[in-house]
Amino acid sequence: QKNALAKLTYQYLPSLEALRPDGWPAYWVDMLSQYGSRKSIQMAANKGFKQLKRVPQGKAEAIGTALAQGIDLRETPPMVRFSIQSKAGQIQQLEQEISRIEKHIIDQAPVDPEQVELLRSIKGMGPMTAVVLLCYIEDVHRFADAKKMAAFFGVQPRAKSSGDGGYKTKMSKQGASIVRRELYLLAFRTLQH
Repeated sequence: QKNALAKLTYQYLPSLEALRPDGWPAYWVDMLSQYGSRKSIQMAANKGFKQLKRVPQGKAEAIGTALAQGIDLRETPPMVRFSIQSKAGQIQQLEQEISRIEKHIIDQAPVDPEQVELLRSIKGMGPMTAVVLLCYIEDVHRFADAKKMAAFFGVQPRAKSSGDGGYKTKMSKQGASIVRRELYLLAFRTLQH
């Protein structure tokens, strides 16, 4: 849905797409859902996006200026406006559903809440990542050492040979891919701290 929405804004609102922040923050999707066209977004931006929550300081002014001075010369066609608003609304609904499902998983997971809180003391570790890790680890004492746990998750290095006699060191990728995904994303979040 986000890719389809990005295509629409790239094609019909290129000045706006150039300002899109990484990660699709809620205010951005909400802006597209409520307004959807160059003219209506520009008017709302000039008024400071009073209907939107958590718009970063100066962002409304930057959006208004970009749409006024950018290459968006034509008004957004009504069908495109409807499509932009529809896609943005679908993204909002899906994000709400994902949040509801994640909350249910966190509440129902067979893990010790104290261990979840201990893992969450790591900067960047969210409750879902902590629960996923604990569900796969089950009992930390079943691993003799950290190398055994790394091997279980498939994140230990392994030498791989090619037909020409060369060797490359790569991750083994054995084990649950969801855990590797969560660890990969956790590493990036932790680096931000």
